[in-house]
Amino acid sequence: MILGEATTGAALVCSSGFNPLAAYCNAIVDRTTNAICADRQNPELFGKDMVARVLCVPSCIGSTTAGPVWEYVAGNGIAPRALLLANPVDSLTAGGLVLAKIWIGKPITLVDDLGADFLRAVRDDHRLHIEPDGTVWFDDHS
Repeated sequence: MILGEATTGAALVCSSGFNPLAAYCNAIVDRTTNAICADRQNPELFGKDMVARVLCVPSCIGSTTAGPVWEYVAGNGIAPRALLLANPVDSLTAGGLVLAKIWIGKPITLVDDLGADFLRAVRDDHRLHIEPDGTVWFDDHS
């Protein structure tokens, strides 16, 4: 699935499932202008600011709150620039990203099913480029 628009940004990578509610919980409750990952179960992302980054994760996990969380972070200016998934997108994440794009006009680019090799190749802070057709590439000198 490809959703959103062409974009570029710095990668933020984790090898475990991404829980949107746990990650954005503090930003939502405290109504912050940053999005410091609050998910202690995700040590690769915990404590890192996710605003305008390109999140590179295997998949999204968690509960039915995923959709509204994506809509909230987009509407409040604390969303990632893009979400790149190694596995197919789940319906709750897809629904939230569609809501962000259609209802509030703030798309979060999504490309899914990129495979495990993608996650093994990309590193934090690689400059990622996402094309309109879903092609993803990065500068190897990042």
